[in-house]
Amino acid sequence: MIWCVEDDASIRNIEVYALQSTGLEAKGFEDGDSFLSALKTELPDPRQQIEDLIIERIFDCEHASV
Repeated sequence: MIWCVEDDASIRNIEVYALQSTGLEAKGFEDGDSFLSALKTELPDPRQQIEDLIIERIFDCEHASV
């Protein structure tokens, strides 16, 4: 399962659709709070990893680089 956290609904929907259309399981979350709430009730696969996560309230996105 791939969990996508994105506040822009159209981008989130495209991400989830693209992943699902390749046969992967994907679920979208609108913000960090809903993602963290899901972590309390849904145990992720231990092989999962979180990459390229930018949270605007924590990082200055204009100066963030990947």
